[in-house]
Formats: sequence, C-alpha cells, structure tokens
Amino acid sequence: MKALVSTIALLVLISGTAGGATIALIDEDFSGGSGALQASVSPVWADSDASASFEVYNSGGAGARGMSGNYDHDNNGGTPNIAIPGGIEVNDDAGNVLLTATLTLPGAFNPGSGLMTFWAGSRGGVGGQTIEILNVTDATTILPAFNPSTASSWAYNSVPVPVAASDLGDQIEVRFQGNGNGGQGLQLADLDFTVTTGSTPPPPPPGTLAHEATVEVSNNHSVFDVSVFPGKAGYDDGVDSGDFGDGTVEDYRFFNNSGSTFNGTGYANGGAGLVSTATATNSSGLNGGALNWADVWTTGDPDADPADFTTYTVARSQGITGTVDISGLESGQLYFIHGTFDNPSTVSLSMTGPGQLVQTASHTENPGSVNKAWVSEFAFGNAALYDTISWTYTNTDTDASRARFMGLVLDGTAPVAIPEPMTMLAVGMSIAGLGGYIRKRRRG
Repeated sequence: MKALVSTIALLVLISGTAGGATIALIDEDFSGGSGALQASVSPVWADSDASASFEVYNSGGAGARGMSGNYDHDNNGGTPNIAIPGGIEVNDDAGNVLLTATLTLPGAFNPGSGLMTFWAGSRGGVGGQTIEILNVTDATTILPAFNPSTASSWAYNSVPVPVAASDLGDQIEVRFQGNGNGGQGLQLADLDFTVTTGSTPPPPPPGTLAHEATVEVSNNHSVFDVSVFPGKAGYDDGVDSGDFGDGTVEDYRFFNNSGSTFNGTGYANGGAGLVSTATATNSSGLNGGALNWADVWTTGDPDADPADFTTYTVARSQGITGTVDISGLESGQLYFIHGTFDNPSTVSLSMTGPGQLVQTASHTENPGSVNKAWVSEFAFGNAALYDTISWTYTNTDTDASRARFMGLVLDGTAPVAIPEPMTMLAVGMSIAGLGGYIRKRRRG
C-alpha cells in the first residue's frame, strides 16, 4: 500500500444561511499531479497497487484514456464546458485497484449533512465500479457501495452522505473500486466531500424507487377489468381488485399490436404527456398480434357504462421501452400491467435527475406453462430533484410470441410549496391587522 496525502487542508466556507458553515473534507481537483497526492496529509490517500505513484493526468492526458478533456464544470448545460483541472485513473498499473482516502471527521457537524460530488467516467466502457464510505473507528458502513454514473464526457454525481452523530470525530475511509484491468476502469475528476455546521440545513434525502407489490389479474386467458375513469381508477379480475393510487390518476398509456407491428403510440392515453410513447424490439403477429385480455374504461363510468375497449387491449411485444416525466412530482406510484406464458418477463425502472444518484428497481415473474397477467406497483419518493423514470419490459422469449404487455398508469403527488420568509411575514402582518380590525369592530 502506498500512502497519499491531500494538499488541501480542511477549509471552512461560510454558506449563505445565517449561522451555518460548510466544511470541506475533500477538495481535490487532481491538478497537482501524483506528487501532490503523495504529499497530502488530509486526507491520506492509498491504493492497493504496489507501484510508486498514482496515475494523475491533466486535460491533455484524458484522450489517451478514452475521456474528454472538457467537462460540464458547473453541471449547467447552458454554460460552456471547460478543461478538466485534472483526473485520476484508479487502475493505474493493475486491474481492479482499490483507491482510498482516509480522513478524520470534525468533532461538530450537522448529522445527515454530508455531500460528495464528483465527475466520473469509465475507460473502455467497463461497468461495475463502486464507491463506498466506511467508519474505520467503529467498523461500520456510512454509505453502502453504489455504482456511480459514468460517461466518456464525464458524468456528474451528487451523493448525499448520511453521516451521523455517532460518527463525530471518527476516522473514515472513502473507497473507490476501479474494476476492469490496468487499461480500463474508473476515472475521477473534481472531487468534493463536505459537511455543514450550525443552522445550515442538510441536503435533501436521496430519491427512492422500489417495487411495492404485484397482483395476479389473469390466469389462463381470463379477462380482467381496468379503469382510469376519474375517481374509479383501478383493476378487478373478479377475485382481486385494487385502486390505482387515490383513484384519480395523473396519466396513462395502453398499447396493442397491429399484426406483427407494435403500436407505440397506444390505443388510449391520458393526454397529459407524462407517459411517453414507446418502442419495442420484437413483436409477434401470432393470432392477430394482440390479445383480448382486458376490458378497459377510459371515459366511461365502469359502474354505469360499457367498456370503451374490449378487443386488442394487450400487446404481444417485448423489449418495450418508454419514459415517464416526473419533474412536477414529489412522490407517486407506477402500475405496470404485463404478462407472459412459460417464459420469465421483467419490468425494470431507472429514475434520474441532474446531479442525482440514479435509482433503480425491477421485478420478474415466471408463470410456468400458463398464460398469466399481473399488475406490478412501483413507488417513488423524494423525487423533487428528479425528472425522468425510464422503463423497460423484457421477455426471455425474444420473438415475443409469449410476451404480453398492456401499459402503465401513473399516480403522483406534487411537492408541497414552502412559503418564502417574507411571504410568511406578510401573511403574519395581515393576520395581525385583521385581528386589530376585528377588535375595533367589537368595540364599536
């Protein structure tokens, strides 16, 4: 193991919030070359390779590593990119190198206020790189291992670090696993790790995305009901039933086939433009291509009107991909209506936003030799800083003859607006004035 040091001492930067401060634990742009890292005392750097130095390079050396020499330094697509101050190839002379930065946390900071930002790439397009943070003193994990976003043009990562009161004054270790061989793997640039003190609010919690439940709605071709009628949105197969969210949804889109052609626009949608059109890799024209498995109410009341759609309501396609715009939502649910025969099928989701840690979730069903369909619910939360959920439906029967996909329904909740301080003051003064007026009226 070779020891590295950081030329950057702890810096205290006063933030815009009265009484609060930001403490820079790591402020490393790799512009000082390998020697500067080797001479660093806070943090102390080390890696698992036995060579004498670290592979630190400037913008001119990025191209040789399959990386751009420029990056979006302020994470703002509206401003020009600039040259990277420097970068480091984690796998300097060997494969799958572990690079570590060891430092001591301050004795006072706001629990939960940790934030690590950096730009990352992967030479050779190799995946599987991980980053994690351990408390060495207590032998605990502060931030579990995760896969950073990478790109040859440098992907920005902003990762909340849940440092706790129990971590105060402890020694911690930030671990970067390079993956790949000596000519591949993780690249890093412009790395910062901060905590706050005083009244500075902690960063928002990371977004969440998870599979919540899956309910079988069709067995052996049985027909089930689906409604998106306002106030009565949900599903019913005569045995199991449930609501889509609170019964009034934000948007939806239902798909079918025309022969062996997937109808990516869909035969019905909510008109809000949140659930996008879709594409499919494979489609089958078997038995007309689509299936009559669902009776669907879109504009009609399911308790009073006949179904709006009863034929060709489920597509026989796979490798279907689309997106959902969640930019105006804080939380919500996505309901995927899908099925298969004999072959496993999977619904996979990825939630992204500028500078946010990518959240993923998936669910697989294997019906055996029976035609089945399900409603799978996925929930997302803390999503105010995210803008898109991308989704895919795949089936191991790649000719799609055994694939069944109907579509998806979105329900969501918008963020709660927090009034500005001056607005609250104005409201308070108005209430006080109203109180005075009422007292005068009473005296009168």
